[in-house]
Amino acid sequence: MTREELLEKVRNGEILEGEVFDGLDLQGAELGGGIFERCSFAGANLRGASLREVIASDCEFAGARLDGGVLRHAVFHRGAFAKTSFDGADLTAAKFLASEFGGATFRKATLVVTQCVEGMFDDASFEGADLDRFAVLTPRSSQRMDFRSARLRQTVMVSVDLANARFDGATFDLAVLNDCDFTGQDFSGMRVGLTQFSKAKLVRCNFRGADVSQCNFHEADLSFASFDEAQGKHAMFLGAKLDGATFVKAKLHGSIFNACAMEGGDLSDAELRECLFHEARVVGSTFVGADLSYADFSHADVSSSDFSGATLFRTRFHRSIENNTRFTHRLLALGEDADLAEAEDFQPKV
Repeated sequence: MTREELLEKVRNGEILEGEVFDGLDLQGAELGGGIFERCSFAGANLRGASLREVIASDCEFAGARLDGGVLRHAVFHRGAFAKTSFDGADLTAAKFLASEFGGATFRKATLVVTQCVEGMFDDASFEGADLDRFAVLTPRSSQRMDFRSARLRQTVMVSVDLANARFDGATFDLAVLNDCDFTGQDFSGMRVGLTQFSKAKLVRCNFRGADVSQCNFHEADLSFASFDEAQGKHAMFLGAKLDGATFVKAKLHGSIFNACAMEGGDLSDAELRECLFHEARVVGSTFVGADLSYADFSHADVSSSDFSGATLFRTRFHRSIENNTRFTHRLLALGEDADLAEAEDFQPKV
């Protein structure tokens, strides 16, 4: 089928089934509103073409060039986009269901409210892309994705393997990255504030000097992660695993560590004013020289931890476990609150 025949059928609203357009020059073509089933555009030149509101099922686009194309509100079901180029394309509100993007590139593309569900993204590049409310949900595979210099604003990624992804120069703003694997990633010096890392795997990640303000690490695995010199008021580590993690000279004013598990952690010289450690297990951890003014360790287990030289002005240790714990200024701290203990032990009469 020629270019002219294709454009005519699209204009007439015909459904195209099983057609082959491999290698066809469709640069700047108007294909908006077209409906394609089991068609092939492998290696086709679709630079600057309009695929606005296209509906395509089981179509092949391997090696096609969609640079600068417009795919606003397009829907692709089981699309094959291996090594397809979307560089500079506008994919606003496009939807990709169970599609494959192995080696595809989205450099400097616009992906606003774009959804990708159950896709395959090995070696896909989003370098310099604008990812605003972009969603990648439960992909089948996502090895070696590239987000260098990308802008991730309210981006949602759930259960994505990002351990080998690249984030050099990327910026995060209200991103939701729950249940993702970031093992060994380096976020040092980056701004990741307000990002959701709930239940994420962040083992050995480097957040040294990063801005983690109001980040949510709820139930995340941060074993042996480094937050040395990090800045982060009101960060949340509720229920997080922090064994071997370090927070040396970190500034985490008002952060929440309730019910976290931290064995062998190092929080030396950290600024932890008004932090909450309710029911936390911080066994064998170091708080030497830390500022813990008004912090609260109620019902926490601080056994074998070292608070030597720490500022403990009105730090609360209500019903905390302190076996072999070292203090030098314990008298400045608050011990058990008798009235609170009585209220906690109250049993209503039956």
